[in-house]
Amino acid sequence: MKDDGSSSSKIDRFLLCQSMILRWPMAMVKVLDRRWSDHRPIVLLSANNDYGPAPFRFYNSWLANGELNDIVITSWNGSYFDSSGAADYLLLQKLRRLKEEIKKWAKNNRLKDTVEATTLELSVKAIEAKAETSSLIIKWWWRALNGDNGLWSATIKAIHNVSFGEIGNLGKTSLGGIWASIIKTGKSLNEDGRRISSVIRRQTWNGDAKNQFSTRSCRDWIDEFYGDAPVSNIFWLKWVPPKVLCFVWKVSLDRIPVMVNLNSRGINVQSLRCSLCLVEDEDGEHLLFRCRIAQEVWRRISWWASIDFVYSGSIQNILCSLRDGSEVGLKRKIKMLLAALTIWCLWLCRNNWCFHRIRKSIDCLVEDVKLQAFTWAEQRGNKISTDWEKWVVNPWEGISKI
Repeated sequence: MKDDGSSSSKIDRFLLCQSMILRWPMAMVKVLDRRWSDHRPIVLLSANNDYGPAPFRFYNSWLANGELNDIVITSWNGSYFDSSGAADYLLLQKLRRLKEEIKKWAKNNRLKDTVEATTLELSVKAIEAKAETSSLIIKWWWRALNGDNGLWSATIKAIHNVSFGEIGNLGKTSLGGIWASIIKTGKSLNEDGRRISSVIRRQTWNGDAKNQFSTRSCRDWIDEFYGDAPVSNIFWLKWVPPKVLCFVWKVSLDRIPVMVNLNSRGINVQSLRCSLCLVEDEDGEHLLFRCRIAQEVWRRISWWASIDFVYSGSIQNILCSLRDGSEVGLKRKIKMLLAALTIWCLWLCRNNWCFHRIRKSIDCLVEDVKLQAFTWAEQRGNKISTDWEKWVVNPWEGISKI
């Protein structure tokens, strides 16, 4: 027996009688693998099951490759063997030759794909490494451009005799070194159109007129310095969960996954029709404002809260009404709460029908808005008192300041 145990020793013996041979004429002896024991057992099998050679594997994806058609035509028309003989013999030879050519072509393709995959993997790793390195280098570029008053900045400026912002004179790109890498990174970003120096603005905020520091006063200062922010970015209320506020923001940007948007991104959808009314194509404005179900929900919420949501007709109009409306303080918060929650409930209604086949009536949707709005205001609001019985009649009387 060899060291690897590939040869079987004739230790085991089988005593057979004539009747057993007559009953199992195809009996055979087989040597098992050494996987389950410390030797290679020899067993007696009652039949010799020979299924022949393994079938030739052919993948449907090969049919999409135009080279396969050329391989078949070239192999079938080629004269690789004597054309004399029986027709079935010639057909067998042609098929055998075609099989060999396809196997050779598939093997070359696998090698080619492996090389391409390895090349792409190395490219991705190089890009990721460059991104990580660039982020670290840009941090030092930013500190140098912003005039860091640290000892390192003063030392480098004293050595190279440069002033604030003259980072390009701190090293030669033809040589090695950390500053050469920093300069190369900055120049490569400038060549791509991403100039770091063009976005650097240094401003100091000293608080409001009363020398008080608050988020609101800082936001007002930023709006005054950089200009008013877009309407879609001013919708903020602590009563509303962040995920709902983010969804309203996506609605204002037309970035929610409705049927029309999914189709424009190349995703195959069965139908572009609205999931709730099946009348028009499902885009964001139709689903949340123009659909007959959405319009009825908005109408009932408007009647209950004495707020004109019906004629808004779009997310931009609603945001403008929230920004420019006459409501202030608690009433403005209630209006923002009802607007965000109505949009959110309509979206949940659409998803429940699309994915779970659960449809809610308009009455249930309106009740969900009332209940959820009261719950959010009660649990997330500060310094307010709530009364459910008054809330279901008039939301302005159901919430009051303490």
